[in-house]
Amino acid sequence: MDKMISCEVAFTPLGRSDYATCVDRVLEVIKASGLPYSVGTFATEVKGEKDAVFGLVRDIYDEMEDQCGLILDVKISNVCGCAAARAGRT
Repeated sequence: MDKMISCEVAFTPLGRSDYATCVDRVLEVIKASGLPYSVGTFATEVKGEKDAVFGLVRDIYDEMEDQCGLILDVKISNVCGCAAARAGRT
């Protein structure tokens, strides 16, 4: 088993008046990853194996880079929430 990590992703679309469409697409990419996630007011928290989480961050960027200007603010921890993720709790 790969190491478990916790990741907070905040996506900010730039240069589009229909920004909600971009945000919705990012949430679809996160949901399609199959990783446990929790949508918050300012960011979405994702937990999972290291390679899967880093892959998801790459997938979000790849999906959105031609759709809009963007800021993708990512915080990653190998401690916060990781014990619960290892135990199968979110």
